[in-house]
Amino acid sequence: MPNIAFSGFSAGSTVTIGGVTVNAWGQVANGETVWDRPAAPGTSVEINIQRSEHQVAPEGIMFDVTLNGFDTDTLPVGQYDPSYHDKVIFWDFGEDYTFEAPTKVADMDAADGGNRTSSRYMRGPLGAHTYRSADTYTVRVAVLEPSSGKWGQGVTTVTVEDPDSLYTGTGTLFVDPSGSFANAPGGALRFTSIGDAWNVMANAGRASRIMLERGQNYTISPSDISLYQPSGAASVSLRMQARPSMGTSDAAKPVVQATGFSGQEANVFYDNSVANSASASSGTVFSDIDFRGQWNAINESGVRLTFYQVASGGSGPTSVTFDACDFTGWGITLYGSDWPSGRGVTNRVATYNDCKITEWGGYGILEASQSSHAITGCRIAQNPNAQAGGDRTNEPNAPIRITDPWRSVVSACDLFSLNGWARWGGISATQPCVRWNTSARYAGARLNVQSCAMEAAWTPLSINSQNAGTARNLVNALVEGCILIAGFQSRAIFEVSHGGSTIRNNMAIFAPVSHDSGSIGGFNAGIQGGFLWMEGGGQGNPANETTPVLFYNNTLVNLTDIVAAEVRDSIGFSSVTPRNNLIHAPAFGAQGQRYEPMTAQRAFEPRYLGYRNSSTPLATQFAHPTDMATLWMPALNSPALGEALIEPNAHTDFKGELRPEPASLGATEVS
Repeated sequence: MPNIAFSGFSAGSTVTIGGVTVNAWGQVANGETVWDRPAAPGTSVEINIQRSEHQVAPEGIMFDVTLNGFDTDTLPVGQYDPSYHDKVIFWDFGEDYTFEAPTKVADMDAADGGNRTSSRYMRGPLGAHTYRSADTYTVRVAVLEPSSGKWGQGVTTVTVEDPDSLYTGTGTLFVDPSGSFANAPGGALRFTSIGDAWNVMANAGRASRIMLERGQNYTISPSDISLYQPSGAASVSLRMQARPSMGTSDAAKPVVQATGFSGQEANVFYDNSVANSASASSGTVFSDIDFRGQWNAINESGVRLTFYQVASGGSGPTSVTFDACDFTGWGITLYGSDWPSGRGVTNRVATYNDCKITEWGGYGILEASQSSHAITGCRIAQNPNAQAGGDRTNEPNAPIRITDPWRSVVSACDLFSLNGWARWGGISATQPCVRWNTSARYAGARLNVQSCAMEAAWTPLSINSQNAGTARNLVNALVEGCILIAGFQSRAIFEVSHGGSTIRNNMAIFAPVSHDSGSIGGFNAGIQGGFLWMEGGGQGNPANETTPVLFYNNTLVNLTDIVAAEVRDSIGFSSVTPRNNLIHAPAFGAQGQRYEPMTAQRAFEPRYLGYRNSSTPLATQFAHPTDMATLWMPALNSPALGEALIEPNAHTDFKGELRPEPASLGATEVS
């Protein structure tokens, strides 16, 4: 994969497009990359690394930066940090593979030539990468401060070890139901069932792993559900992986089926691994396995099991990595519960990489720990034929909910939500694709959402306190380069109650469907909040309400015949700044089409087929048209070109390429 390159004009040149003279951004010449820019004198960019204790592949690692010598430098955590919002930051993690899970993001790449599904690159102030191969990697970060024109460069190395060096000999528990063991590593213990291997691992005095032969089917039963490794162990782990693939012709990933569970919400894997060994090094890894639960989301029947839960009270591991796993038919698929006590570690790291999650009955991912989380290259998409839920017996919820984080990355993810548990009149209210910082215990929590596809019948993205009893708190949140589709129940595209949220370079689309669901028992609520709605939480916080909210260079497309405001503030913020957004509303005549000519390039096909539950046949009038998930771009002679003249304006576009100066309105430049 080549380095990120910009397709702008040569440095110092100008070009006239439709009567608008556009000057090149003077810092990068045509053909150069961000890595070629010399650091400005006096600037420094330090890369900070948070990683596991075992440091073997696959290993999920999180990164951030400490900046000095810029006009705005990194401030201590717990407060609003302008440097988090006003920089353009590019990451190169040194290892390149293609995410296989996020199909809609792959379609976006095909539409506009992006590289969102390359694991190697990311944008934004937080970075995350799961290293799959043992090696020493060079990690680079390039930082542009548009206000001053200063560039900064940071570089470090990361060494990831071969897991065979940690799980030597009897540290590997090889499971092959056929009894062949032809591919078992030398010295490994051999089993024909996961249960027998599990019993050995649970009593091991050293770090151990279960390795499953490929192309085989396995079962796991209620007797196999908890891990308490013995006291005095120097190193403990809960690691289950497929035998490493020998190439494209090798057998498929192993399939593990839960069976025999009868209690709703039971845990299949309850990770209590350091309860008896608080001083041991620890780490949990699940890799390259297809896990299947007992829940049927299409007819809402079966048992809603929690696949994996980290034990509360600090007795879980210091790191959790899920890589290239598939999950179908679980309740809460992945649950990080309250981690911060115990060993005194207040910021553990959990990474979910290139995973597929569908047909859940509770959540895709529920993180309730005050920790660091990275969700990269995942597809967390409900089955389009699933029921909408909402009878208070079965409570399907969001693809992603993170309640009270320290740091979160959601990048290159394909997210689709169609069900929920709350009531919308007499029908179910669909959950957002992402609900972040719903408990908001700490000021200054950080979020980086990049390059995602989100589709919901409701508001796709919620950065707000969960209910009237929860206080609002300031954050440092950046949402950039996403397509978001909102359907018939949507009150807004973005719902935000936390000051310190910056939303730029996104494509936000209200689907061309009626918002009157009275015929099936719902409401006729219109589009209550517009594109950005400041609402949520029940306890005021002056520090929060005086922290800036920035909303700029987004393309806001209203395909309904209902008026949708650019911004509605129902809280009373003192500084909400909408700037340089391109609003396109074809149903509203010349005013709604004032930036024509526009071009529309199909990005992907939406999934939503309409509303259905146990008492309501599929209501296809609310389905999302197949051609509406579109990249809307100003064409030649559009009055949007070169009109982003008021700060803040974006210096990169929807795809991540550097813009000309002055930039155009909206998320994209001329097509």
